Amino acid sequence: MLKDPVMDYPSQPFDAILTTLCIEETCTDFNSFKANIQRLVGVLKSGGYLFIAIMLGETFYRVQSQVIQTTPLTEEQVKEALTSAGLVVEKESLYESNTDDPIEKNESDFTHLSFILAKKR
Repeated sequence: MLKDPVMDYPSQPFDAILTTLCIEETCTDFNSFKANIQRLVGVLKSGGYLFIAIMLGETFYRVQSQVIQTTPLTEEQVKEALTSAGLVVEKESLYESNTDDPIEKNESDFTHLSFILAKKR
């Protein structure tokens, strides 16, 4: 889980936050993922947007010869974390991995790539 302070936040909350293929990699389980989403939403202004791109179902990914273990998350878990943090999902795009590509399966075992735009209530 991320530790405070991740960065020095401005005195005003953010209008928008973008996280792509990274927040899920910092989590050891679903509860730490929910906590990290809550922390992001805490620095987002009311009516602000969170855009998240996330790998679903991923248990590992490879960087050169190093294998990094990850916590697999489902679409339902991600949406639960977002809604419990006070966000409303406005748009989602879900793409299935190419299970026929042996190179892709050697690099990561994700099942889907999800792009979500959510607005803080």
